[in-house]
Amino acid sequence: MTTYESVRSKVIKAVPEIIEIKLGCKMLEFYSDRLITFVRFDKQGKVKCFEDKKFRTLDIDISDCKILGREISLSDCLLALKIDEVDGSDDRMSKAEALILMWNKYDNCLSEQREPTIKFLDEILTN
Repeated sequence: MTTYESVRSKVIKAVPEIIEIKLGCKMLEFYSDRLITFVRFDKQGKVKCFEDKKFRTLDIDISDCKILGREISLSDCLLALKIDEVDGSDDRMSKAEALILMWNKYDNCLSEQREPTIKFLDEILTN
C-alpha cells in the first residue's frame, strides 16, 4: 500500500461520507474499467453521470462498480484528525496547523498534494 492509499483509507474511515453515492462520487465499472462521475439517478433508476467529460445516462448496475468516492479535501483530513476532541495536553492542533501550512491551497485534493505533505499526514493520522 502506498502512502497515499494509506492516508486515503484512514481519512475515509474517519469521514465515511466520502464514499457515499452522491453528486461527484467517482466509480469504476468493473467490466469496462471506465471511470464515471455520478450526478444522480433518473426516474427509471438509471445513472446520470459524466464519462469522458460528457454527460450521459448509463444503464449500469451500481453493484458492478467499485465506489471510489469524491476527492478528499483539506477539511476531510482535518476532520480525520479529530481536532474537536483536543485537550490541553494534545499536540494535534499544532500538527493540524502545520498541515494547513503545507497544503497546496490552489488544488484542494489530497491526490494533488506533494509527497512530503502526504507523508506528514500519514504520520499524524497513525499516531
